[in-house]
Amino acid sequence: MIPQEVIEEVQQRADIVEVISRYVTLKKAGRNWKGLCPFHPDKNPSFVVSPEKQLFHCFGCGAGGNVFTFLMRYEKISFYEALKTLADSYGIELPSRPTGGRREHLFEINSLASEFFHRTLLSPREGRRAREYLLGRGIEPSLWEDYLLGFAPEGWDSLVRHLREKGVKMEDAEALGLVLQGREGSWYDRFRSRIIFPIRDLRGRVIGFGGRIIGKGEPKYLNSPETELYRKGNSLYGIFAAKDYIIKEGKAILVEGYFDLLTLAQRGVREAVATLGTALTSQQLRLIRRLGGKKGVLLFDGDDAGRKAALRAVESAAEEGFYVEVVLLPPGEDPDTYFRQHPPGEALQEAREGIE
Repeated sequence: MIPQEVIEEVQQRADIVEVISRYVTLKKAGRNWKGLCPFHPDKNPSFVVSPEKQLFHCFGCGAGGNVFTFLMRYEKISFYEALKTLADSYGIELPSRPTGGRREHLFEINSLASEFFHRTLLSPREGRRAREYLLGRGIEPSLWEDYLLGFAPEGWDSLVRHLREKGVKMEDAEALGLVLQGREGSWYDRFRSRIIFPIRDLRGRVIGFGGRIIGKGEPKYLNSPETELYRKGNSLYGIFAAKDYIIKEGKAILVEGYFDLLTLAQRGVREAVATLGTALTSQQLRLIRRLGGKKGVLLFDGDDAGRKAALRAVESAAEEGFYVEVVLLPPGEDPDTYFRQHPPGEALQEAREGIE
């Protein structure tokens, strides 16, 4: 049990307007603040935050509560996770917590898998081909560590055997999209012969994985399915590694793919994050806003598909009241190929508002 006085200290320090402003654009309205409700489709601001009462209420859908309630509902997390998130933000140390529940157990399984993939990448024999591939694309070992890059070996059940040795139930690993069950009841690895990109949340916890095939095979890229921990539209690849840089620069560079991001990071653009192959969502923009990011710079291909994706992203940002600039690369180029040949600074200086 967390002492009540500690909970009260966190609640007193965590001003509700300041916290909710990380997720919702609020405007002063008399003694209160108003914005569009994040819990239902809302075109006319019906979401009210009271700094005096330290409460929020939506007059459209009825959602309401205190700062803990907001985080629990918005992030879909437990009370303890909301308490810890706020305590970490305000430098308050919490007493040790007793054994966690299912979500904590699932995070532990993802961590075991991530460590296995990373060790395999560094293995002199098993990881040699993957290391040569990364080096061939200009991604140096320092980034392997910063982004926890890994390699899933060719065998059908390498991860299955590792997780079983650690006492993990295959049903839990299946719930995370790590393993699949065959027709005869046997288990096999989802990711095989792939460079692995662990996807982490703002706290550094692994929530999912992406994998790029080495050699022949389809699909070229394979991602975790949506799970209890992972929602593609709520996540940004690289957000944990980039967060200090986003805080420092006050902006984020947004790209589409894993190697687009890694190529930029290798060239010193460390505030880059990737949208995981999805159209830019309001939840992803709010992640950037949580870190104090006031601007996004979108790096897209210059072809028709890239222009359409950029236009959709600009529209999504406008709905959130988030300022973005756009860099359209030459047709046929993506950030990975282009920035291997050109310094990023030149292109980023040409960022402009909107799409012509």
